[in-house]
Amino acid sequence: MKERMKALESLIDAHSRNRTLSSHEAQKLLDEYFNGLLYLMHELNDSNPVNNDNTFEHGPLNFNERLQYIEARKYHFMGYQQMKTMCIEIQKMLAIKNIKKKRQH
Repeated sequence: MKERMKALESLIDAHSRNRTLSSHEAQKLLDEYFNGLLYLMHELNDSNPVNNDNTFEHGPLNFNERLQYIEARKYHFMGYQQMKTMCIEIQKMLAIKNIKKKRQH
């Protein structure tokens, strides 16, 4: 998933530089990136992404408020920047979780 998120970032960054985030192609990429964020949150919380329950016990600070901000501005530059920031934070939290899990075994 990490590799796919990086690939999506590269494609979306190109749209951002060209100021075409509102294009149909960019919106599809942004939707996939957003869904990837939610998938990573489910992975972090050991929950099932199929049930569409997006309430999480663990996550970045102010996750719910930031999620609402992103949903309202998903196809705008600042919404995308917030998604990128959260992706980095979630990946760091997943790395910490994996290190702790390895130490317990």
